[in-house]
Amino acid sequence: MIDRVNVRRALLAEFIGTAGLLCAVIGSGIMAERLSGGNNGVALLANTLVTVFALYVLIETLGPASGAHFNPVVTLIMWSKGRFAHVSIQYFAIYYIALQLLGAVAGAWAANLMFDLPILQFSSKLRGGFDAAGQFTSWGQWVAEGIATAGLIFVILRSPPGKASLLVACYIGAAYWFTASTSFANPAAVLGRMMSDSFAGIAPASALGFVLAQAVGGGAGVMLARWLEPLPPEKLHLEQTLMTNITLPHNLEGGIAGNTPPPDMTDLPNVTEALFTVPSLARLMPAVPAAHPPRILLLYGSLRERSFSRLLSEEAARLLVAMGCETRTFNPEGLPLADSAPDTHPKVQELRDLAAWSEGMVWSSPERHGAMTGIMKTQIDWVPLSLGAVRPTQGKTLAVMQVSGGSQSFNAVNQLRVLGRWMRMITIPNQSSVAKAFMEFDDAGRMKPSAYYDRVVDVMEELVKFTLLTRDVSPYLVDRYSERKESAEALSRRVNQRAI
Repeated sequence: MIDRVNVRRALLAEFIGTAGLLCAVIGSGIMAERLSGGNNGVALLANTLVTVFALYVLIETLGPASGAHFNPVVTLIMWSKGRFAHVSIQYFAIYYIALQLLGAVAGAWAANLMFDLPILQFSSKLRGGFDAAGQFTSWGQWVAEGIATAGLIFVILRSPPGKASLLVACYIGAAYWFTASTSFANPAAVLGRMMSDSFAGIAPASALGFVLAQAVGGGAGVMLARWLEPLPPEKLHLEQTLMTNITLPHNLEGGIAGNTPPPDMTDLPNVTEALFTVPSLARLMPAVPAAHPPRILLLYGSLRERSFSRLLSEEAARLLVAMGCETRTFNPEGLPLADSAPDTHPKVQELRDLAAWSEGMVWSSPERHGAMTGIMKTQIDWVPLSLGAVRPTQGKTLAVMQVSGGSQSFNAVNQLRVLGRWMRMITIPNQSSVAKAFMEFDDAGRMKPSAYYDRVVDVMEELVKFTLLTRDVSPYLVDRYSERKESAEALSRRVNQRAI
């Protein structure tokens, strides 16, 4: 579940991204108009190139914080697809749209200010629909906006992981030229461009038609992406099997294929039928996998100046970054013992925010007296199973490591694995235990080449694979029959007891 800090970051990213996009579109339009000598083709080409470059940069830099929507149509479609299900704030999509609209206005005003134009102004540039005399002229630009928006949504929904920023920027650049409207495809862009009487502007009289066409086009883009979506493997297998007239076993035809017939409840008198579901492979295959880097939190269990558990976690973090992850490490110094301070303590809040932010974790502890350290256990104790509707650990991946002062041992990692399972985390099969750790790190704190180092690489590689495999479906993985019977309030009371 997204935490308060990241909610603020997401909203700020949407504001900055939309403002930056409109500032680039309008500012480049003004500059192009002034330098092109009246050649509209040259002006449009310059405007197009700047928009493509700016859009790519903004999506790449701000995408990890907010998803880089910058567009109310995109936000509404993502909301309809459940992409805000991890946020506990009701109507969060409305906040996104509000910040996008504010950002669009701010971007237009910034462009006007840079070019010594009146900050508050409205465009007089009519784009289809009605002319200055109130006479209807043409549907052409409205149709163009519908097509432009349909294409944009289709590209977003069909982009392979990691390619959306490039494909969206390229599509918008192309649509500048093949659509009669120069492809606004964005209600926020309409609002921002209304605020500048320049090459890129749009008159208020034309704005409503553009927005309505964009709404229709957005819906068309969703339907097109759905129609062209390839069959999931289990449905493809089902169709191929039916074509060869082979009868599938019930469990393949139902639970795996997702076309489950009503279960036979006659011999299950203790089960509440309305809450009983048959697990489905189809629900374990996200239609649109997340494209942002896997988010990994690293915890270590020692406060020594030369802490080998910290050095080991730093080595793991370097590997994770090289594998395309975003990492954060929690410093346990100043964290109070569990229950010795209120949960509003700044270090407790920092730890819980990081746990909520993460999609996977790495726990690295020294072995002390044949067990993990108290510092390691305190960090884990401060992260509960549930914070109201937020589940900081459940369904997330976990890799465990330990360092020892003596010979090879697995006491600490075995304890950490038990704790990980207790926290309902997906603890990966591999683990790392570094014996005589004082011999395995050089004076600069870097791990020396060895079989131990190779094992750390193995563990991090496995963690990234499991995280990519499960992060999009973790809510479904931890959805349980027993908890569906409880209210959220009852569940919160049960898992957050003050005393046992």
